Amino acid sequence: MEAVELLTCAFCPLKCKYCYIPKSKKMKELHKEIKVKLKQQTYLENLEKIYGKNLKYLGLWGTEPSLTFNEILQIFPELIKKFPELKELSFSTSFLLPPKVYLNFFDGLERLNYPLKVKIQISCDGPSFITDKNRMRNAAKFIREHTLKLIPEVRKRNYRNLDLEFKWKATFSVENLKLLVENPSLVDSYWEYFKSQEEEIRPYLNSKVKFIFGSCSPTLVVPGKYTSEDGKIFAEFLKVWHSKGKLTSYSYRLRRLFKYWPEITRNPHAFTCSGGDSNFGVGDNLFLCHRTFYFDKDEYLESIFETDIENWDVSAFERGAINLIRDKFIVDPNDKKEIIRMKYVLRNYHDFWRFKLGYTNAMLIELARANQVDRIYLRAENLRNLFALFLNSSLSCPAENLINTGSFHLQLVSLMRMFGNGAFQELVRYELSRRE
Repeated sequence: MEAVELLTCAFCPLKCKYCYIPKSKKMKELHKEIKVKLKQQTYLENLEKIYGKNLKYLGLWGTEPSLTFNEILQIFPELIKKFPELKELSFSTSFLLPPKVYLNFFDGLERLNYPLKVKIQISCDGPSFITDKNRMRNAAKFIREHTLKLIPEVRKRNYRNLDLEFKWKATFSVENLKLLVENPSLVDSYWEYFKSQEEEIRPYLNSKVKFIFGSCSPTLVVPGKYTSEDGKIFAEFLKVWHSKGKLTSYSYRLRRLFKYWPEITRNPHAFTCSGGDSNFGVGDNLFLCHRTFYFDKDEYLESIFETDIENWDVSAFERGAINLIRDKFIVDPNDKKEIIRMKYVLRNYHDFWRFKLGYTNAMLIELARANQVDRIYLRAENLRNLFALFLNSSLSCPAENLINTGSFHLQLVSLMRMFGNGAFQELVRYELSRRE
């Protein structure tokens, strides 16, 4: 254990269509509580109990981490004192707050005179015809303006102690996929939106200020109630995307599977999500990861069960699965026995393949018989096995599995439908064509 996702916030001014965190009025109350506990260093004490001095990677998580930058700066002197091996700080942001919010945070970190790598993930889904639909009006415009203003300002400051690394994070819904399938020329507009920004900021980059170009390859909304028809749309989207010579992040994940193939049996946890392996979530309790934050809050859960949330598959947010997670995968930091038990149980997920792959294989056959995935999976055993490996490595999420199926071993049928109706075949075909 050397990485943590620290609970730092619970409020967000946005209501993005695909956010995996169900919103309710209780979030503001939770946010106030979290700010108090950050100031009181309650979470730092929990980190010390769980990690000792071994913490190396700190991620700020919750809703919008930039909302509690001031509180983080207040505890950082004590943080680096308690964890002398800390070398990396990361957070994901909507980037819709004014650039001065981020500059003030970086300035505060620089004043600590402590060497630190800072990774910033900018959540942006592309031009206005996508981002504004998913997030809010003018979101794409604001993100562009903030990016083009922040990077030059960061360079001017010439930080000595900070190494800053920026990258994009784009997320597509089925609605977004349909739009690009019906209007292939928009794929060019999508890439131009990011490329034009990258070209403008390129002169301001150096060894201390980096930007990962091309990191705008989109991923799918998860969780999602994907149907077989959605899977067919996704397959068509990939064909359009590939026809433009572009790769999605799923191509890179498939390529990684091929590249490190010999390690699959020798080092299986290298192919699973780090949650519950090297990385955990920490707040009032120890969590499997950030995905289960807030599940220990009774009032919040009750408010969610009583609310009609359009962008959330509430049917999957069942009390039984939540109670299981609360009972077995949210642990008191003072209970060493329970921490050991949870870590031991999670090793089953990270160190063994057979049950996961066997279940995925069997479910693919059943879905093919029911015409919910391509019937090629009834007869193409090698393709089916590769699909099972891809799904359980490239889309590994033990927390999402728990929430939706009640077992971290059981992959989501929704994702099998999404990739099993031509999309995975297109990923394999395109990868093989590039190798010829």
